[in-house]
Amino acid sequence: MNKDYKPQGGRQGLSPVFSRLFGVLAVIFLILGLTACSKNDPDVGAEPMDLTKIGVDLQVGIITGTTTAMEYSLNSTNGVDGTWEAASDGSTEVTFGDGRVYIRETANPANVRLVISLGSGNMDLVYLSDVSVDIAEGIIKGTTTEMEYSLNSTDGTDGDWLLASDANTAVTFAAGRVYVRAASDHTHKRPVAIIAAPAAAPSLVADDISNIIVGLAAEHEYRVDGGDWTAGPNGPDLTGDKLVEVRIKATAVTLASEAQTLTFTTDPVDIVLFEHNFDGTETLTELGYAPTTTKAVISTNQFVSGTKSMAFTENGNTGRYLNPDDTDEKRENVTVELMLKLDPKTTTNSSNVSFGLYDGTSPVARVHLFSSTFQVYNSGSTRVDFTPPVPLERDKWFKIRIEMVGATFNVYRDGVLLGSSLGTEGGKTEVNRFYITAGNVAHTHYYFDDIKVTYKPQ
Repeated sequence: MNKDYKPQGGRQGLSPVFSRLFGVLAVIFLILGLTACSKNDPDVGAEPMDLTKIGVDLQVGIITGTTTAMEYSLNSTNGVDGTWEAASDGSTEVTFGDGRVYIRETANPANVRLVISLGSGNMDLVYLSDVSVDIAEGIIKGTTTEMEYSLNSTDGTDGDWLLASDANTAVTFAAGRVYVRAASDHTHKRPVAIIAAPAAAPSLVADDISNIIVGLAAEHEYRVDGGDWTAGPNGPDLTGDKLVEVRIKATAVTLASEAQTLTFTTDPVDIVLFEHNFDGTETLTELGYAPTTTKAVISTNQFVSGTKSMAFTENGNTGRYLNPDDTDEKRENVTVELMLKLDPKTTTNSSNVSFGLYDGTSPVARVHLFSSTFQVYNSGSTRVDFTPPVPLERDKWFKIRIEMVGATFNVYRDGVLLGSSLGTEGGKTEVNRFYITAGNVAHTHYYFDDIKVTYKPQ
């Protein structure tokens, strides 16, 4: 042992130990300090949560767009005081009342946002859930003056916004989205409707001879020469030169369709081929009729405006060429108008009479009254029922009109279109004779009066 060795002691011996200890403690405090800063200093660490998408649905009673990383308060006055509750994912159910609705980030309470102010001293509740549209009426329904609306916003934030009216707001709808929002809080918004583009135009037919729109129905509306739109199905007077637009009407949820344009022109003057009311002294033969039997007679038993009519009291037929002096002469676009009456029906009688136009060989536009319904001879000798069936009327005068239009013909009773049919296949139809035939009339008599046959020159 070295007798000269002396153990080290005092401050000089402990100095290295304390130096190392202080170094360790400094590192620990630095770590704790950084940890505390990352939790409490919003400028350190992750970016603050985006709270601008948070909204409310006052009707349903929810705060929308929330997550579990958020808290809300219904009674805070400044975003700091009050009671704070954890929010739910997606939306949070609450019971709204007067006051302010705040939302904040749970881990960063300094990131706070006022969502909406409710009640007296703030603003009245703005309920958007009852708002709807009626496109046909041109209104947004259920609005208030505390709302704004947009007809061209794509997401509820862009586009043009206007102040709504009380109860209903008159607008001109177009294809696109309809939004409403609270005027005082633009985050409180709702998409009301997505309006589809207009449907294609209808495909109706302009009958420029009869001056009617064929196919016009209650679902349509029309306007003449740029005037006001008028609902169908009754069409306007289209005599003369007119430009008519037709479209399918708007409904509460759809726009009116695109418009179809129809052109009408001034009609040529009808040329009268013959017109008879049988009140003179002439016989049927003298009037140009050529009965194949003598069963067609001039009668004083029934009449319309005069004192006589043509009557069939037994089976028979008769006819008259359009031009008795030239039986081969034919016309197109011929119209027959006449008054007709059938005796009252009994338990033993039926009906079997037909009349119309011939082309020299076969009937091309002839009406047939058989049993209890109207029928037509369709492009030859085949009888065809109207669809739907048209019942007969007895013991009264009614007016029949057979109207040739090109290759087709229309049949009217007392001005009402019963139906249309094809006179011949394609092209035009030319006729040369008006014809009546009656059969099985032992118990049914037929009376014809005020017969008028015309044509439109081309």
